[in-house]
Amino acid sequence: MKRVLLAAVLALGFGASAQETIKMSSAKIAYDRQDSASMVEARAFIDEAGAIIDGKAGAVIEKTMSKYLEYRGLIYLASYEKAKVKKSSYLLEAQSTFNKLVEYEKANKMRATNRLKAEVFPSLGGGLVAAAEDAVFVAKDTALGLKFYEAAVQTRGLLGQVDTLILSYIAALNQGLGQYARAEEYYQKVLDLGFKNISWTGFYVKNNARVAFPDKKTLDYFILAGEAKDPERTKSQEEMYWVQMVAMYLEAKAAQPNQGWDAKMEAFLKKARERFPNNGDLLNVELQIFLDKKDYEGAMANLLKASEREPNNPLYLYNIGYLYHKEKKDVAKGIEFYEKALVADPNYADALYMRGLIFVDESNTVVESMNKLTRSPADQKKWEELDKKKKTLLASAIPYFEKSYKVNREDLATLDALREVYYKTERMEEALRVKREADAIRANKR
Repeated sequence: MKRVLLAAVLALGFGASAQETIKMSSAKIAYDRQDSASMVEARAFIDEAGAIIDGKAGAVIEKTMSKYLEYRGLIYLASYEKAKVKKSSYLLEAQSTFNKLVEYEKANKMRATNRLKAEVFPSLGGGLVAAAEDAVFVAKDTALGLKFYEAAVQTRGLLGQVDTLILSYIAALNQGLGQYARAEEYYQKVLDLGFKNISWTGFYVKNNARVAFPDKKTLDYFILAGEAKDPERTKSQEEMYWVQMVAMYLEAKAAQPNQGWDAKMEAFLKKARERFPNNGDLLNVELQIFLDKKDYEGAMANLLKASEREPNNPLYLYNIGYLYHKEKKDVAKGIEFYEKALVADPNYADALYMRGLIFVDESNTVVESMNKLTRSPADQKKWEELDKKKKTLLASAIPYFEKSYKVNREDLATLDALREVYYKTERMEEALRVKREADAIRANKR
């Protein structure tokens, strides 16, 4: 009788303290068979073990907890790898569990994960990247792809690795989803790391083609072995990432106005301009900020500096002319730079239009003088002279307007100006032609 009672007590004690270990052992046995059917069984056992552990509210010995997390991670990783239809939740569960394992062992000063870091984590990181690429490029599920990429960064971080290229992907994908705060965070990480995205290629003799190599050291090895030749190094893309950050700020500013993106962009742009003073994209953004603020002195200084770097850039020359003409009221200087822009690009539509408009403005000044004249014979003679001058000025505008319209067939401002000039120079057939063309464009836009 005593034996039976003792056995009952032992059974009760064993059941209360080690039920999770039985489930874990069963899960490991199923896992070791390494086939998809067995993984179903393994997941069931390890989930049951997890439920028991959760019910104990932390009252589990450290070694058991560590082993549970290890088994769970391995089982879910194998479940993903062995399944005919890949379930992203399995791979993400494996990554999350391994991360918990590392944190648990760190907190409890254990080192069992050293073997996993060497044997499992590298392939897990690669699997997460592959899953991310499938999600983004095949399934077109950017949000899921981001989860995989971020999990891959975390896993490789456990190995002491920083994958800067993937960080740049995460930044760009967040930007594409309109998650600008997250995009800013990851772009900043890329910039802080000084990422240049430089790669090495070489002519691979066996394939008779140029291929990319993981790094210069690998390429040098193949060259030394006579298997590769003609090494080439791509240019640094660091500058591109600074420009992309500015582009992200512009996009965020437009999509989320009044949320502080303007100030962030201007502060960052100042740093970017100091770092890359000759970058045309950054220069143009800075110019637009000056123009939006009506800081024409700042805009002019910006343009003159840009023009020094690219003296034949019609965009810069035209805008310098525009600021002189419209803001500084220096028409002569405006004409000088409009003409320089047209030398650089004879078909620059805006410069053509503005050059023609100056002739129209001059003709309007003549008309003002005509309107002040009396009906006296002397004034009538002056009126005829001024009328002739007015028509000459208007006629001088026509070639510019016609050429501008030829370059840009949708520009109604040019057509309206051209019609007005033809009308004032009494070329009624031409005025009617231009009016019909303008009416047709307006009708198509309705």
